[in-house]
Amino acid sequence: MPGESVGVIGVRDDPVDPILFRPGTTTGEKTDSLAFTSEQPCGGQADRPGSDDDVKGHAGNTLFPSRDALLTALIIDAYEALGTAATEAESGVPRDDLRGRWLAVCRAARTWALSHPAEDGLLYGSPVPGYAAPQRTVALAAKVVSLLVDVVIDGSEQLEPVSSPVPEPVRADLRRLIDQHPGDLPEERLDRVFVGWTHLFGLINFEVFGRLDGTIETRAEYFDHHMALMADLAGVPR
Repeated sequence: MPGESVGVIGVRDDPVDPILFRPGTTTGEKTDSLAFTSEQPCGGQADRPGSDDDVKGHAGNTLFPSRDALLTALIIDAYEALGTAATEAESGVPRDDLRGRWLAVCRAARTWALSHPAEDGLLYGSPVPGYAAPQRTVALAAKVVSLLVDVVIDGSEQLEPVSSPVPEPVRADLRRLIDQHPGDLPEERLDRVFVGWTHLFGLINFEVFGRLDGTIETRAEYFDHHMALMADLAGVPR
């Protein structure tokens, strides 16, 4: 439930015994099992963080030989589910409704997080000591912001002008990221999309972890208001 300690926040950073799951085990069940392992005696198998061989099949089940292997599988499951929810919501909006697409992505991310607080805590809660996610999670983690960037690129002819200067070191970072993404946009525009992206997940986490309790009661309306402000900031037309 929102406000509770969820996910795998605070699990230990030493290895655990191999963890075996039956086919069809849900992400939530895996998350519960991972939290349980933090209370068990230490196993003798060493962690191998980031190895692509960490997930193996055995007699039709899935074997996670270490805590880090299970964490990686959980992170991939969660990012894929979040990305799918956002993509499906955005794809259901007419292409020329730029603000509708922006808000659809934001609302889908919020709905997913509120429905999956443990998985949201895994992705956006406190870092797990000793764990570093492998490179193959990076593109999955960027799916939501990529959808927001696509909205801005698709609407380049209709966007409101932005003029705030960007410091040169930040500009270089933004240009590097722009060059890695299909399409083009000014650094100032991507800067504002990133403000919207970080505010999106900051506000979602305030809600999931109970930081709005006793402060904001009209949560959905408050969220929509703030995401509309972020669309304004990015220059997305009304």
